[in-house]
Amino acid sequence: MEATARPSLRRYCVLALVALVSRRDDRWKLWAPAIMSGLAVPVFALCMLTPDFTTMVAALALTSFLVGFHLVPIFAVAQTVARSSMRALASAIVLLTATCFGQGVRPLAVGTLNDALKSDFGAEAVRYSLLSTAVTTTLSALLFIRAAGSIRGDIQRAS
Repeated sequence: MEATARPSLRRYCVLALVALVSRRDDRWKLWAPAIMSGLAVPVFALCMLTPDFTTMVAALALTSFLVGFHLVPIFAVAQTVARSSMRALASAIVLLTATCFGQGVRPLAVGTLNDALKSDFGAEAVRYSLLSTAVTTTLSALLFIRAAGSIRGDIQRAS
């Protein structure tokens, strides 16, 4: 029971924080996850490249928090910019996209890269293959920033 309560508490805290900072400016709904995704990249690099087990575990825990931060704002923004008759579809599209890329394309790409790097790096290929996922996290941070530029107009059009 305790394990299921923690994610709910984290989601509530994230939502409360984003709601608080976005009262003055709606762009914070996208800037906050951009910042957290941007911070996750060097922390994940530390996780993958450190030889120290304790540092790796701590960096992985922090990476999980930072990367998980964007989920709540994404759903909140999708619901905010969608017309009321399209909100269920907006949530379905967000979930479908996240599932296809997060659980479909991304693991396949990492595995393919690992196979390609194995002859040159041996067992270390796994480390570098996983590190390649930081590219998509960087891309997501940049896309959040780009989307923040049009969020005000998108919200007005949905109203």
